[in-house]
Amino acid sequence: MDLNAVSFNARGLYKSIKRRKLFRWLHLKKFDVIFLQETYSDASLEAFWRAEWGGEIFFAHGSKHSRGVMILFRPSLCKEVTNVTRDKNGRFLVVNTTIGKDEFCFVNIYAPNDQTQQIAFFRKMTDSIRECQTDRVLIGGDFNCPLSALDKFGGKDVQVKKNVIKTVEDLCNNYDLVDSWRKQHPHETRYTWKNCSGKIRCRLDFWLISKQLLDRVSKTDIGAYYDSDHSPVIISIKPEETQEKRGPGYWKFNNSLLENEEFVTKMSFIIKHACEKHKGTADKRLYWEMLKMEIRMFAIRFAKRKANAERNTEQNLSQKLDEINSRIDAFPENISLANKAKKLKIEN
Repeated sequence: MDLNAVSFNARGLYKSIKRRKLFRWLHLKKFDVIFLQETYSDASLEAFWRAEWGGEIFFAHGSKHSRGVMILFRPSLCKEVTNVTRDKNGRFLVVNTTIGKDEFCFVNIYAPNDQTQQIAFFRKMTDSIRECQTDRVLIGGDFNCPLSALDKFGGKDVQVKKNVIKTVEDLCNNYDLVDSWRKQHPHETRYTWKNCSGKIRCRLDFWLISKQLLDRVSKTDIGAYYDSDHSPVIISIKPEETQEKRGPGYWKFNNSLLENEEFVTKMSFIIKHACEKHKGTADKRLYWEMLKMEIRMFAIRFAKRKANAERNTEQNLSQKLDEINSRIDAFPENISLANKAKKLKIEN
């Protein structure tokens, strides 16, 4: 199966409701590797956030109100992390990982806004990646700078940041990197960020990957998410060789179902019915096992139905939002499209 990765500027995850919504969406989308920027994390939250995610997270902390980047791995992903480099200012995170037959260098970045700081930042990145010792580099994140005229609508000309763009080009030349989305969409205008009025739009979020990986990229896409002014950028990479398909894992009861009124009501009926159904069983241990079987079967059916309903709702909203965003990028002056997008975000 393809390795599916996403990069997304979350615009703050300190609030638990927003964080849990995003984690749920990421699980539903079944991403293997997740790059998040502007996480607003600190060291005291690490264990709690890992427990909420249910898998491994690597952090480079900013503060509770700014910066911070994270790399999350799907809990069931088979991998080996060999090295981690963290920026003390929460601007970048480098994680060397072996997945299957591939050794990857994952680099998650959140570049500053100031032009002088950006140039210094990308030069620092050039030095930091030198220790990777692999030719499978994936740099994802918020670059805070469009890299070509096609990547911007409205506002100042991209040439204002020509020195920053030159520094990014030097980074690409030094490590033989390419802009995966632009390679697959050479003439398309799509944007990953817009200001409040929608009059300025930019593609600020990128996947820069090693050229040798380009033939293995099955897609690079700009998606949609309702709770940020940035759009997620998705990349899928085919494995070096076909992996053996894994079977189903062990079932584990999701105790959050106990907060669902419909589940509790129906489960109460199931338990009463099961007690009546098996009351003639003389062996008390067998009686208890039969009760557990009835409870387990109902819980699995209910959880699957609930998850499918939530997944379908999420997918329908994301698809509608993605379609509207594509039309907005093509016709940025159309106010009615922008209003439709805002309405969809509120509905969610």
